Amino acid sequence: MEFFLKMRALFKPKQLPAAPTSLYADSEFLEVVAKQWKQRYEEPQLARDSAVRRPEPTRAVA
Repeated sequence: MEFFLKMRALFKPKQLPAAPTSLYADSEFLEVVAKQWKQRYEEPQLARDSAVRRPEPTRAVA
């Protein structure tokens, strides 16, 4: 049982962003979460989209 408790203490959950308080307004909290979401999901997607460009169609020369 002691071993189980020691191992459990090693694995702590990730810390979440601070919850809204009177010093940390709801709008500021949502801005922080939105910024993190953009950095994690939108920016890499935009980089992938810009890296994979479709070639422009060429006209046949007769």
